[in-house]
Amino acid sequence: MKTADPELMRAINRFHVMDAIRRFGPVSRVEISQLTDLSATTVSAITAALLDDRLIVPLQVGAVRDAGRGRPRVMLKLNPGAAYVVGVKLAPDQITVAATNFCADVLRTLALPIRIDRQTPAVIADLVEDGVRRCVADADLEMSNIYGVCVGLPGVVERAAGVCRQSPIFGERDVPFGADLTERLGVP
Repeated sequence: MKTADPELMRAINRFHVMDAIRRFGPVSRVEISQLTDLSATTVSAITAALLDDRLIVPLQVGAVRDAGRGRPRVMLKLNPGAAYVVGVKLAPDQITVAATNFCADVLRTLALPIRIDRQTPAVIADLVEDGVRRCVADADLEMSNIYGVCVGLPGVVERAAGVCRQSPIFGERDVPFGADLTERLGVP
């Protein structure tokens, strides 16, 4: 009989705990244990690591100490400032940019109405770079705060390589758009 890879199991359990906090937070460790069917010890170890990584934050509920009731519940929620990401949508007639925090709260959006399907990939990259930088600045963030930029566009994209194999947005094939933007912006 094969046993599970311990590192993989830790990653899966961490995912389940994070997902429970994201979906049901603020939530206590006991509730996380019930929602995920993980032991209280496992949940405590995972949440301690998530607190150390500043991905979640505690919220104390109730008085410091209620007579005869033990410690007050500590509710856990995602830390909105743990990471920031930018999403870009390329459409034939518009570029839309949105900056979000770790809780997926939209901090700022920007819409650039322009016929990008008539532009070269280099011009489109210039427009996207300018839009991302402007949206980030409007959200009172620095590019160094941004964890990553995600670009959505119609067509066939090889995500791992950052290459757009074919799209009606670009007049040519095999455009290394992701690599170009990574170099320009300094973020993946």
